[in-house]
Parts: sequence; C-alpha cells; structure tokens
Amino acid sequence: MSELKEKKERKEVEAQVTPTSQEISEQHEEKKSEQQDISKPNEQKQIERKTIEQWAFDLRIPSWQLAALKKANNYASGKSLTRSEFETALKNAMNKKF
Repeated sequence: MSELKEKKERKEVEAQVTPTSQEISEQHEEKKSEQQDISKPNEQKQIERKTIEQWAFDLRIPSWQLAALKKANNYASGKSLTRSEFETALKNAMNKKF
C-alpha cells in the first residue's frame, strides 16, 4: 500500500511542478510578445526630432521669429531639435535683446 501511496504522491507533485501544454504555449506567447516589444522601437518613448523650419511651419511661427531664433541661438538652417528644445530656443530668442 505504501508504494501505491508514494506513486500517487509523486504524480501529484509532478502535476504541480510539470507545466501543462497550455501553460507552455502561454509562456511561449509571452516570450514572443516580449521579443516583439524589444525588436520594435517604442514610438511613444521615442522623442520626435524635426528641423527648426519644420517646427516653425507645424507650430505656425512667423518667419521673423524663426530668423530671430536662428540668430540668437546661432543655428543654421536644417538644425534638428525636439519640440521642447525648439520651444526653449524660441523663448530664449524672444527674451534676448539684439
């Protein structure tokens, strides 16, 4: 009787330890989704950079303010900035006396 009892206990332990095929497939799906997250750049976390001319166009900044921004910050045409960098540079330019 003790042997049967031991076998039953082993099966119970194995059932608790050994993952089912559904659990295995779920683990594989989780790994795949994690790998996809890593392989694809996260667009939300990625900071968008544009040229100062594109920011000026998108934000409807007058051309005289764009010229002041370039002059005050010593930026050449085509300078690439984030939106916050552009806005900070524009504020600095508007507060600067020439």
